Amino acid sequence: MKKENEVEEEKIETEVNEETQATDESIEQLQENYDASQKEVEELKDKLLRRQAEFENFKKRTQKEKEAIVTYASEGLVTDLLPSLDSFERALEVEVDEDDEKSKALYEGLELVYNQLIEVLKNNGLQQIECVNEKFDHNCHHAVVQQESEDHEADTVIQELGKGYKYKEKVIRPSMVMVSK
Repeated sequence: MKKENEVEEEKIETEVNEETQATDESIEQLQENYDASQKEVEELKDKLLRRQAEFENFKKRTQKEKEAIVTYASEGLVTDLLPSLDSFERALEVEVDEDDEKSKALYEGLELVYNQLIEVLKNNGLQQIECVNEKFDHNCHHAVVQQESEDHEADTVIQELGKGYKYKEKVIRPSMVMVSK
């Protein structure tokens, strides 16, 4: 009987060992699955964080572009009006016969319209570039003539030959200038 008990014990022990081994393998498989899942979760978190950062950058870039569009929406119109402004200025340089009431009235009307146009453009961001006696700046000035001058330092604007304009801090037409040597 003792032998039967020993055989039975061995059989039970073998079954327990097999079940323990199977359980250990299951635990090991579960641990591997858990580790793989954790790695995948970390990768997905990283991807999510990157996408969120990309989206935030996209939103900021888009907002800046919208602001630039709104800020400079009228730039094309203002730029297109500059030749008309120049024509008005040339028309106002014409001498008017003080005895001719029609000419005088026409001149005053032109002057009125010119002043209104200037005021509207100023209110919308147009600024004339002041340049005479300023240091030459290639960002704002276009030198068309250089002249020797004892009265001015080198690279100083002596005379404005054509008006330059900025539109909301952006140069839309540089001043044509004469610069000292």
